[in-house]
Amino acid sequence: MTDQKILIHMERESVCMGDDVTAPNAKDLSVDSDMRLSGLLPVLADSIPLRFDGQHTIWGIENDKRPVALLETDPAGHYTNELLIENIFLKDLEKKELYCRYFYNYQGWLCSSLSYYIDGKLMDAHPECMTLSEKVKAYYGLQE
Repeated sequence: MTDQKILIHMERESVCMGDDVTAPNAKDLSVDSDMRLSGLLPVLADSIPLRFDGQHTIWGIENDKRPVALLETDPAGHYTNELLIENIFLKDLEKKELYCRYFYNYQGWLCSSLSYYIDGKLMDAHPECMTLSEKVKAYYGLQE
C-alpha cells in the first residue's frame, strides 16, 4: 500500500425513524489510493448497520447509480460480500461516491424497494425469486 490517500464519499439509507434524524447518514472515508474495491467492503461493513432487530439484510453498494457490490448479513450479524463488477482500484472509480441501499426481509415483510401495495395488500415485487439475494439482484436487473 502507498501512503497516498483518496476520499470516498459514502452515503447510506436510513434503517429506522431515529436514523432519519442524522440523514443523509454520510461520511468521507480516507483510504489508500491503491486499495481495490474488495478491500473497501470491510470498511463499509464497519460504517453501516449490519444487524438490525435480527433481520436478514443486504446492502446494495452503488457507484453512480450502478450496483458494484452486495453486503449480506444473517440475523446473527455475520456478513458476506459479493462484487458485482471487476475488482478495480478505488482510484479508478469515475465518481468517488458510494451509495448504500438497504434491503431487508423481516418476518416476511420486505422493504419498500422490493414490494408495493395494491388495495391495501402488500405485494412482493419479485414473487418468482425465492431468496432475498435473488430479489435484490432482480431489483438491480442482474441475472442470477
